[in-house]
Formats: sequence, C-alpha cells, structure tokens
Amino acid sequence: MTESPDSSPHREMGEKLEFQEIWKLLQAYEWTRGVNHARDGSLLPPGDLDTPDSPSRAMRTYLRMAARTPGSAARVVAELELLLERGPEDDVLEALDDVGVEPEQLRPSDGKDPDEFFELMLVHLRAFIAAGEHIEDAVPESGWEWRERYGAIRGLMAGAFHVDCLYDFPDRDAVLEDHIQGEQVEHIEEMLSDIDDLRIIAPTDDDLEWALRGIGHGLLTPKGMTAWQWMEHIEARLRRYVRESGN
Repeated sequence: MTESPDSSPHREMGEKLEFQEIWKLLQAYEWTRGVNHARDGSLLPPGDLDTPDSPSRAMRTYLRMAARTPGSAARVVAELELLLERGPEDDVLEALDDVGVEPEQLRPSDGKDPDEFFELMLVHLRAFIAAGEHIEDAVPESGWEWRERYGAIRGLMAGAFHVDCLYDFPDRDAVLEDHIQGEQVEHIEEMLSDIDDLRIIAPTDDDLEWALRGIGHGLLTPKGMTAWQWMEHIEARLRRYVRESGN
C-alpha cells in the first residue's frame, strides 16, 4: 500500500509512535460489543464481528463517519497495518494507551486473535477506499455513531440539558441562553446543520425522541410541546443568535 507522508503513524526512525485514528475505530467496535437494543426493544447480537463478505454493524458505523472526514480511513489502514507488522511491542502498547486504547479492545467479542480481527477490518476499509470513500447513508446504528454524527447539537442536548439542569436554572430557555452565551457563530451554525440533518433522518416526533436518546439526551420534552416543537423553538433561538452576530 502506498501511503501519503501524513497517513503513517511513524514518519522517522526513533520518533515516538502516535495513533491518530485507531482509537475512533475501536470505540465504534466497543459500543456495539455489549448489550444493545433495537428501536423495538429487542436485544441485538454483538455488532463487532466482521466477516470477509459483510462488514459488521460497528464497521458500518465507522465507515459512515469516515465518509464525512476524507482521509481518515487511509490513516486507520496505515495504523492497523503497523499493528499487524509490529505486534504487541512495548512502544506500540504505550502509544495505544496514550490514546485510551485498552488491551481488551484489541479482541472482538468472540475472542478471535487480534491479527484476524484487524485483517477482517482491513478487508472492508480497503474496499471503502477503493470505492472512493463512499457509503450509502443510513440512520445511525449505535450510540457511538449518534454521538459522533451529531456532536455539535449533542453538546446542548446531552450536555447542557442534563437531567439535573433545572436544579441550576429556572427553565430550559435559561439553560439554552447559558450554553450559547459567547459561543462562536461557526459552532452555532454546526448545531443548526445538525438540526437540519435530524429533520431528514428523524422527521416525526417519535423519530426525534429516539434520535435524542441515541445522542444521550435524557431530559423530558417541555410540557405541552412535542419533540419537534421543542427542537424548532431551540432552532429559532440559534438562528436569531446567528443574525444578531451579523452573519
């Protein structure tokens, strides 16, 4: 495989190893490894088991996010190839530990050898790159994907609007004002872009409630408002913030 200079986790002999992307890939797998439920409440099987013919649920979630950040798949391929080449050497394990990767994350839920685990990942990553880093969009399939895909609005919905926030503020509007006060317009626009995307992928109130749970939001919708009425109320305030900022 021909790598660009920026895709390799080690560029010069003696330089400390740095893994920039593999922790995200392994997080995607970690989120599908434990107990997960479908929208209807049924228990899902482990989602971290790739086969040569079919990507796992974890791989699909990672590839959809990689499609939004061109070049990330090439970086993770280079990092997986390094792991296969070097094995569990001390400096490799130290570099993985630096980005929060635990040794147990290097094996799938069925106990496969790490080499086989990574080789199966590479099949689908290389196919994705060969296809021009394109994958059909879909509703997120894991909590990891919901959080990664909607990171801007998540900061508000799962961060500021936490379950105890109304102990600190008189109402939800006060929480919203505190969250956006002094915020960069670019970030507010990212939040608005997330809402636009949610409008496509979660068009009904039930859909949006499911999406918000996936994002990590645990606060009840205000009394007398549907999920989308509340989100549109938030959206109107964010758009006014952008207008008032002169953009």
